[in-house]
Amino acid sequence: MGSEGRREPVKRRRYSVAYKRQVVEETFEPDASVSVVARRHDVNANQLFRWRKEYRDGLLETGGELIPIRVAASAPCAPTPLPEAESRTSERGVDILLRGGHRVVVRGDADVAVLRTVLEVLGR
Repeated sequence: MGSEGRREPVKRRRYSVAYKRQVVEETFEPDASVSVVARRHDVNANQLFRWRKEYRDGLLETGGELIPIRVAASAPCAPTPLPEAESRTSERGVDILLRGGHRVVVRGDADVAVLRTVLEVLGR
């Protein structure tokens, strides 16, 4: 079987949060059309609608609101619960184990809104 009909994988474009905000904010101008703004920026209109939703949900914030996270799959066996006293210390932090096998470790002070957003995204 030859290589006829096979396509090269398409590389996904990555957009900065600032760029997404700029494009979304253009759609809020009077008489603006999402599809026209999308075409002007060579972006799929459905993608732009998703960015608008992320914007409304506060996921396209700039500045200190975004935090780096690392998602690690847990072992296939049941996780060992942390002792109650240990989970409360700021040194160790808090382990949050999610159904999909994701584990989030929170150390130090965490912004409740940011933590809620992270958990909602990982819980999908």
